[in-house]
Amino acid sequence: MTIEKLFIKNRKNQNVRVCIDAPIPGEMNPQKGLAFIMPGLGAHHNKLRFRSMAKILTLHGYVVISFDPTNSVGESDGNYADATFTNYYEDLEDVISWAKENLSNESSSLYMEPFILVGHSLGGMGVTLYTEKYPERVKALAPLSATISGKLSIEARPKEEIEKWRTLGYQEKVRRSNGQVNKLKWSHMEDRLKYDNLVNAQNIKIPVLMVVGENDPVTPPKHQQLLFDALGTAENKKELHVVKNADHEASSEESLPQVLDIFEKWLCKVA
Repeated sequence: MTIEKLFIKNRKNQNVRVCIDAPIPGEMNPQKGLAFIMPGLGAHHNKLRFRSMAKILTLHGYVVISFDPTNSVGESDGNYADATFTNYYEDLEDVISWAKENLSNESSSLYMEPFILVGHSLGGMGVTLYTEKYPERVKALAPLSATISGKLSIEARPKEEIEKWRTLGYQEKVRRSNGQVNKLKWSHMEDRLKYDNLVNAQNIKIPVLMVVGENDPVTPPKHQQLLFDALGTAENKKELHVVKNADHEASSEESLPQVLDIFEKWLCKVA
């Protein structure tokens, strides 16, 4: 149940759209925990995947905070052309800091640590980096079809695509939903190259769920395996699922129910 949608300010004084979902009063009491959901590049919190995961989390007693990063296609400020992993990650930190400061009072507190982090694609890279930096704050981590590093991002793409992007200074992408053409500057990839989740993956020792499509060309299963193997998490506390016939989005009528089923079964173990 969505209890509030609002805008908050990030460190650059930009508006960030935040959505708070909570269990239906009386069905889950007291609150079991808190979770944050972070979309990927060119995505927003209202996509079916994220709304479905928020619903699953609330049914298990979690308050869920999802948000639209700036410089994306959601309701937050900024231009998609200027999107960087740095600005995505900073928004994640700012949303969590805002929640800690504003969702606690003398009578009740929706903010709870440690919390669950869920992210898809570039959002998966963001929540993984946050966990590497602040492992004591995170209860469990679900990086789905996660970007692993800037270097691997380049390796996953055809050389011709990368060279064209670098030469032109921007890349054009057509949105599936409405056919809109969005441009993304090459500076995005230059910024992404500064990051590598493999470097400090051993810092992560909590339960981890990784899910990727069998036919994902952007964050392929072999890249997910690298992160999976590098995690400091015990073998019996980490999972890597490859969804058959699924692409990077894994949002088809066949794929999405599988992803949600995997997610809920994992959450039951975490809870």
